Amino acid sequence: VDGVEASSEVVSELQSEGGLVLGYVSAGTIERGRPWTKRLRKRFSIGYWPDWDEWFAAVRKARFRRYFLNKIAAPVLEKGFDGLFLDNVDMIAIRRRQTKGMIKLLEGTRELLGERFLFIQNGDEIIPTIEAQVRFDGWNREDVTSTYDFDSKSYSLNGQKQIQAALSFVAEMVSKGYLVTTADYVASSDSSEAVLSIENSCSVGAVPFVGDIFLTQVTEAVPLC
Repeated sequence: VDGVEASSEVVSELQSEGGLVLGYVSAGTIERGRPWTKRLRKRFSIGYWPDWDEWFAAVRKARFRRYFLNKIAAPVLEKGFDGLFLDNVDMIAIRRRQTKGMIKLLEGTRELLGERFLFIQNGDEIIPTIEAQVRFDGWNREDVTSTYDFDSKSYSLNGQKQIQAALSFVAEMVSKGYLVTTADYVASSDSSEAVLSIENSCSVGAVPFVGDIFLTQVTEAVPLC
């Protein structure tokens, strides 16, 4: 759940129901509408991302990393989360100069977490670089089977070769012992595309999720393999 917006009471309630509760935080972008948006955008923005109305962050700058760890990640963990789900670590695939900084940010997060869980997502091509230097526990892969196109504002299935390549990498990550989840975006959570997305992810040992791109519509029951 959102690490900033969720209260410690919500975290405790979910944990009492048997849930492993992770706090979502974006590590590679500066999101709009956060308490720190104005300050960080002015000092550390290195480019605008129109799809999500966010700014890529200069993670190679030590001041940004200190702020992230001390003013963002630490307060989230104080709510009692079982770990953190870091988004947009894969920004280094297109912002190569930020790679060393992202590794240092992840190392700092790992130290902050101790034995609590560290999840990251996406970035098939940069995962080998990260796992060679930082221990993480789980990985989420978006858009394995079905995706959303921001330009056309529509949902569609990926091509078969693209799906197979994604499933192959997901299977590889599962075989390494990571807890792997997938997130596929569909127009309707009970559509044939949603069913196929769940079946594909289950076939390689991942935990599936389907919903619309803004997460306003999800399945009534948790998809189980």
